[in-house]
Amino acid sequence: MKKYIILFIVFLCLSCKTKNITEIVLIPKGFTGKVVVIFNQNYEIMKILDKGERVYLIPEDGILLSKFRKEKANYKTHYFFVDSLGNKTPIESLREVKRTTVKIYNEEFGVMGNSDDKKSLRYFGFYVSSLDSLESFFKSDYENDYNKQIMKKTGYNF
Repeated sequence: MKKYIILFIVFLCLSCKTKNITEIVLIPKGFTGKVVVIFNQNYEIMKILDKGERVYLIPEDGILLSKFRKEKANYKTHYFFVDSLGNKTPIESLREVKRTTVKIYNEEFGVMGNSDDKKSLRYFGFYVSSLDSLESFFKSDYENDYNKQIMKKTGYNF
């Protein structure tokens, strides 16, 4: 009996370990605007893993449909602009620099639609912008048009 209790405790401890996930986000050079990575989709041409890291190749419209699942984990995300030759330039995230420097803002995870609906869209999103231009992406026209693009691309209305 003691043997089973010890095995149960070991199993319980191992199952509580939090997974670490490293993500590489490749954004087209010169892109500014909202980026959304929508999880659990079947449309992405391929699911890219590089040395155990998740790699997201963001398309020109900023909406990536990814086969990856959103997991409970510690995420470490690195952002890069990438040119047509594959050259990467790091993008700063959440550090104060010049107001005209393009960097990453407002990282968020969420759900589009009713979270109880199995078809709802789980996503990771952020903005690529300078601080001076950031406000333009929070206008209702921009948000409405962006959401329409997502609904058209996914076939899910929310």
